[in-house]
Amino acid sequence: MTIERYSMNLDKWLSGYASGDDEVQCLFDYRPIGHSTERFEELKSYQLNHDDLRQALHEYHQQFEYNDMQLAQIEKLKDQNATVIVGGQQAGLFTGPIYTIAKALTIIQKAKIEQERLQTPVIPVFLDRWRRS
Repeated sequence: MTIERYSMNLDKWLSGYASGDDEVQCLFDYRPIGHSTERFEELKSYQLNHDDLRQALHEYHQQFEYNDMQLAQIEKLKDQNATVIVGGQQAGLFTGPIYTIAKALTIIQKAKIEQERLQTPVIPVFLDRWRRS
C-alpha cells in the first residue's frame, strides 16, 4: 500500500476542484466536473447485474416507509443502460435537516437533467448515513 500526503490550502483546493485544475483533478479516477458523458460511456462498459440490484433494492426498501415514486426509480434498473447519480451527507459535516433536504433535492434534479441529456434512465441515490451490518 502506498500512502501519500498532501498539504493543502482548503480554499485553493476547493477552487481548483471547481475550476478543473490538473493539480487537483489528478487525485481522482475520472474528472468529476464537466465530463459526465465520458464517465457515462466508461460505466457502460462495466458488466453489472441490474436485475439482482433491482431486487435487492426492493427488498431493502421493505423495511422503510416508501412510496410509489421510489419504487418507480428502482424499476428503471430493468433497462441495462440505466445508471445512477449518487450523493449524500457525511455525518457531522454541515449537519442540519434543511441542508440534507437541499442536497437530496439537488441529486434528484441532477438525475432528471442527466436522464434528459443522456437519453437513458438515471436513478438518483441519496445516502444520508452509512450503515454497518
